[in-house]
Amino acid sequence: MNAIEAALAKHDNTEFAIAMSNLIFARHEAVGFAAMSEAEQTAYCADCLEREVNNGGFDQFFVNSSGDTSLETITALDRLGASHTAELVRRAVAVFPDGHPSSDRDARFDQIEAARPAVEKIWAALDAAFYEYRDDIAQLLRDYVSAHRLEFRTDAT
Repeated sequence: MNAIEAALAKHDNTEFAIAMSNLIFARHEAVGFAAMSEAEQTAYCADCLEREVNNGGFDQFFVNSSGDTSLETITALDRLGASHTAELVRRAVAVFPDGHPSSDRDARFDQIEAARPAVEKIWAALDAAFYEYRDDIAQLLRDYVSAHRLEFRTDAT
């Protein structure tokens, strides 16, 4: 059984999500985002969003390297069928000039600082909406991975 099948075999969605996170972050570390398949990028973006927003809100998502792929995260959520969460990220992205956060972390940080404190109020409301978990991202990810399992590399390279 390869690593993707082993992750899918986990009955608990939290255990599945952790297994996928470990796999996808190792792949990202080895080859970088651009070299990942569309399916891998989708899983990576969804995982980054969940990790960061659950740990420190949208502010943390954008300040950290996860914000490098914030626009791709919207597309990833749409692919998963997480329409409510995708809309939250769209609204979070809208605070940036022309709705385009820089993919460069330092430049993005400057964009955020230029928009404070207004951005904090907007993101606080979006954090609260995110924590409602209207989309079951772990289950949606499981369904997506199951349907695209052949698009995932099971080795790190």
